Amino acid sequence: MAEDRRIKLIELAREYDFHVLADEVYEMLGFEGEDGSRPSPPKPLFFYDDKEDGHVVTVGSFSKILAPALRVGYLVCPPPVMKKMMNSGQLDSSGGINPVMSGIVHKAIDMGLQKEHLIAVQKELGDRARTLSKALHEHLPEGCWFQEPAGGYFLWIRVPEGVDGALLADHAMVNHKVKVLPGVKFGATLTKFIRLSFSYYNAGDLATGAQRLGEAIKTYIANGGPVGDAAGASAKAGGR
Repeated sequence: MAEDRRIKLIELAREYDFHVLADEVYEMLGFEGEDGSRPSPPKPLFFYDDKEDGHVVTVGSFSKILAPALRVGYLVCPPPVMKKMMNSGQLDSSGGINPVMSGIVHKAIDMGLQKEHLIAVQKELGDRARTLSKALHEHLPEGCWFQEPAGGYFLWIRVPEGVDGALLADHAMVNHKVKVLPGVKFGATLTKFIRLSFSYYNAGDLATGAQRLGEAIKTYIANGGPVGDAAGASAKAGGR
């Protein structure tokens, strides 16, 4: 979110007394530049909420910046909210935490291993994002648009006019063996978007996926919609 929108959201939270749970697990994953420079992470939403009785709870995760299997996260929140959490019976009984994994993460931070690993992750993700972007520029048909990501795991594509993101996702999976997620899974108004992940795949797989996606969009447009089994599945689902 742009800074002015962040400030407005905080003002609304104070005015109407609601809390904002900010899912900011990708904020430290800004890509290393080709010249070796590394961006500073954006300020968390909590930064703009400087009141003792603040309304923002920022959620972070070591699953994104250290290792996926850790399932250890952290919170940044106002003291009253933290007090409620610390006094909960779930934490008192150790039922809501993982002491072993938490200990490993703690040592990784103390030994500097977390910082070292994060630098490597920033570079690797940046390389993968650039590889995917280059392949998409080569294979996507006219009418597609995307902004090259500067961080995180994902790249969003706005599909051409006349293409429905959800129907395209079915068509691409069934007929071209490439999986994307439709934007409507993340927001009701995002019918013209699809989301791609580059965090898991190597350069060769990303290039292959971009080629298949380009072919899927072209055949969708040529046929005026999904074809084969994908068309049948879409009809049963009411066209979504």
